[in-house]
Amino acid sequence: VHPGKVHRIHNYQPNLIMITDLALRQRHNAQRNQSSADSFDSPSGASTTANSSSSSLSDLKSGECDTRSAKEISVWTSLHRAASAMLHPGRRISSASSLPWGHRPHPLVGASCFLYALLPLPLWQRDYFFSAALFAVVTVTSFMSDHVYTGLTSVWHSTDRIVAPSCLLALLPALCTTCQGTFLAAVPIPLGCHLAAHASAKSDDYSRFVLFHTLWHITSVGLLLIWCLFPGMFC
Repeated sequence: VHPGKVHRIHNYQPNLIMITDLALRQRHNAQRNQSSADSFDSPSGASTTANSSSSSLSDLKSGECDTRSAKEISVWTSLHRAASAMLHPGRRISSASSLPWGHRPHPLVGASCFLYALLPLPLWQRDYFFSAALFAVVTVTSFMSDHVYTGLTSVWHSTDRIVAPSCLLALLPALCTTCQGTFLAAVPIPLGCHLAAHASAKSDDYSRFVLFHTLWHITSVGLLLIWCLFPGMFC
């Protein structure tokens, strides 16, 4: 064989390999496109696509319903736990804080504690001397427990948990004998705020805790202040 012909044959070999490879790729792409077109044109393929879309939509709706149900259950569970914790005698005498976020005093909660200082004078003028003294004490215990030592272990917590219910118990006979259904219908307002504050602490929601704990102070003091200053309104 002539040396020049051998040289030309070696040069043609890479070109032949490239042409063959390109032809194989074109054939593979054509087969893949044909199979895709057949699946979209066939009724079974359309039905499969529709079924998958419908299944995805139903799964999404089911997930949203499950999320809403979980939130509702968590709210009622938090309220139930809060009520149980409030009535538990061991928690009353405990000096541990019930707040999961630690020491985070808020000025709104701290300022609202001093609202209890508005009650001793009108109570004293209506001859409820023991209740007047208790509310003077709870002004201090509330501020120390809810602001100064909030989130920390302190004896102020157990003191406030004992003194605060004692204020209500001391006034309960007078409230029951002098008030009608209008006043009793308003009692769930501060009680609901108190339960919501405890539930917010259980669910680790700091902003909601600040809101409802402040409202608990405002509504409870406001209701008792109206009862002291305007006795004929509810009686």
